[in-house]
Amino acid sequence: MIVITVIMQEVQLPRELAFMIRNRLKLKKIPYKEIRIDKIALDQNHVGVIEEIISDLRERGIAQAKH
Repeated sequence: MIVITVIMQEVQLPRELAFMIRNRLKLKKIPYKEIRIDKIALDQNHVGVIEEIISDLRERGIAQAKH
């Protein structure tokens, strides 16, 4: 019998970016669990993707909030 445990990490999101980040996670097919409007939980291996998304949004001038 093989048991796989996925450790979820909670990530606090800038409220004004939360929906854009969730949409991008859906496009990348990265599963997450919504905890609150400004907090999600996702696999530890995917936490870095959040930073990449925010960096991309900043480069495009969409995100001005600090993370």
